[in-house]
Amino acid sequence: MTNFLAEEEKKQFISMLADLRNGLQQATESIDKFLNSFVEKEEQKTWNPANIKWTRKESPKGPYEIAENQENVDFALLVKELEEHGGFMQKHGRKYWFYLDRKDTICRR
Repeated sequence: MTNFLAEEEKKQFISMLADLRNGLQQATESIDKFLNSFVEKEEQKTWNPANIKWTRKESPKGPYEIAENQENVDFALLVKELEEHGGFMQKHGRKYWFYLDRKDTICRR
């Protein structure tokens, strides 16, 4: 097929095929990245309190810890589970609740 093409046409054809190949590789990488991120999010069903940043505080009732809005999966899963339990629950040997009914701040004791 390429025997019928002039030298300049062959160069253009090869360049076009290379561009097409590079575009397909980039598309494949983007699709893989998207699918992998979706699978990772779907796989994590439970939260780990060690992956949430807690700050120690004091109150008249004693010490407690507080975590404010965090951009991680564990915090989001904790918020979801707290919502499912009406804003208060016991898990991992601790009590968890929303601070002043704010869903972006969680306390534990």
